Amino acid sequence: MALRREIKEEIRINTKNERLFAVVENFFERKGYSVHEIGFYYVVIPVNELPKEDFSIDEVDKGIAKKLDFKWVSFDEVKDINLRPYIVRDLVAKSGGNGFTHLIYRD
Repeated sequence: MALRREIKEEIRINTKNERLFAVVENFFERKGYSVHEIGFYYVVIPVNELPKEDFSIDEVDKGIAKKLDFKWVSFDEVKDINLRPYIVRDLVAKSGGNGFTHLIYRD
C-alpha cells in the first residue's frame, strides 16, 4: 500500500490497519496565490513500539536541504501543537481519530 511505503520512507515506521479518518478540502492564500488543497488523513497503527524521543530527519526536496523535526504526541496533546490546517488538529483532538469526516474549510 502506498501509505505504508510513504510512512516507512518518511519516518521509518512500519504500520498496519490504516483507516481513512478525514478528507479536508482547504482553501487558503499563499504568496498571493489562491490554493485549493485536498488532504487525506489516516489513522495508522504502528507494527512496533514507537520511539519515545523526538527525532529529526534530513532530506533534500527539489534541490533544497531541509531538516524535518518529529514529535510524538497523544490525542490529548494534539490541541496544543501547531498542526495545520487547524481544523484537522481540532478534529483529531475532539474525536481521538474515530469516525470519518469530509470537510470543506476556508482558512
